[in-house]
Amino acid sequence: QTRIYKAGHMSAMMCMLLGEASNPAMNTWFVTSKAITLECCNSPMMQSLHNYIEIAFAAIYLLFRVVLGPIICAHMSWNLLFSKDAKENLPLPLRLFWNFMIWAVIIGSYSWIVFAYELLQSHVRGTEQEL
Repeated sequence: QTRIYKAGHMSAMMCMLLGEASNPAMNTWFVTSKAITLECCNSPMMQSLHNYIEIAFAAIYLLFRVVLGPIICAHMSWNLLFSKDAKENLPLPLRLFWNFMIWAVIIGSYSWIVFAYELLQSHVRGTEQEL
């Protein structure tokens, strides 16, 4: 659709950036959380590394999904619905669909947002959360 209408490519790139920016931290957190359950890899150093990675993952995830995501999505929604260029070049059903898809990703990540918040809170309180 972006090639046909010659629009939406920047919004798509911003959505991908927001969605994928936390993946390296999330994948590292996932690997270390599984590693500390194995007898071969469960050392004090690995547990310490896992704790630091867990804090980094939770903070990065919350930054992108709670702070930056809604701000950028609101900007994209405003442009899709109210800008002169969008009104002239994109049909209303397509603008509404794209707007829905933008917010569906943020709303769809709600369970992970809660999980990341609880991970961060567990470190603030000094308790560890079970997976």
